[in-house]
Amino acid sequence: MTITLANGGKIDGVSKLLTTANGCAAVGSAGNTREHTFADAFRSATDYAQVLEALRSAAYNQFDFSERDQLIDGKEQMVNESVVSFFDNEKSAFWTFVISHTRFESAQSAYVRKLNPVAYIFSVGSGHSTLVDKLPAEEVSKFTSEIAEEWSEPQLALWLDGIFAAVSSVNDTVGSSYHALIATRDNPTFRPVKREL
Repeated sequence: MTITLANGGKIDGVSKLLTTANGCAAVGSAGNTREHTFADAFRSATDYAQVLEALRSAAYNQFDFSERDQLIDGKEQMVNESVVSFFDNEKSAFWTFVISHTRFESAQSAYVRKLNPVAYIFSVGSGHSTLVDKLPAEEVSKFTSEIAEEWSEPQLALWLDGIFAAVSSVNDTVGSSYHALIATRDNPTFRPVKREL
C-alpha cells in the first residue's frame, strides 16, 4: 500500500496486513501504525483467544488519561481500525472481528460465517467511504453471489484489482497496490492470494 504523508510525500510498499506465525489468523489495520501496539503479540499468537487478546488489549490500553486535554478540547482523534479473521475448528466457522479505537474509546463487532452461502466484505481506513460511494451495492451483491457458487483465487484477485484501482483513482490517500490473504475451509491457514492460474 501507499502512505501519503502530511507534507505530500508518499511511502510505497507498506503492509498493514499481518498473520500469526502459524497462519491461524490474519489482521488488516488502518490508522496510526505507531498505535498498532498489538503487532508482536499478534504475530506470536497460536490460537484465536491469544489473537483476540492481543487486539483487544491494544485497543483498551490506548486510553491515556494524561492526554485528556485532547478530548476536553475536542481535538480530532485518529481512528485505528482492524479487521481480524480466523477459522474456529471446533465450530467449523470463520470469525471476523472489526475493532476500532481512538485514545478515548473503543468498540468491536463480531461476524461469523458457518454454512451461510453469503460472503461478507469488510473495509476500513481512508478508502472505506470512497469504496462505499464508488462501489454500487448491486456489484457487491453480484460478486458475493458469484463466489458463493464457484470461485477461484485469480477471480478474487481480479476483483480486488478493480476495486483498488477504482478507489485509488478518486482518493489519493489510497494506492492501487495491495496485499491480500486468503484462508478456506479446505485450507484454513492464511496465505497470499494467487494472482494467476
